[in-house]
Amino acid sequence: MHARTTEHDTANAVLSHLPALVPLDDAAGALHVTERTVRRWLRLGKLRAYRTAPGGSGRVLIARDELGRFLATLAQPVPFTGTR
Repeated sequence: MHARTTEHDTANAVLSHLPALVPLDDAAGALHVTERTVRRWLRLGKLRAYRTAPGGSGRVLIARDELGRFLATLAQPVPFTGTR
């Protein structure tokens, strides 16, 4: 019996070459978007990140597992509401 592959499994496989904590620019490259888009997703709470220094300075790092979770949510179909 084969285990069913989920969107999360697929996303993690795509990101497996990245380090456990991914710098913002590398995350943008892996997601094929600009750094500005990743920053917007962070601001909107769609992604979570860490800063290497307190007070807003320092590098922004995103956990590889967080990127996988986010990619899996993008792969989910949008429900049809029947309205335009």
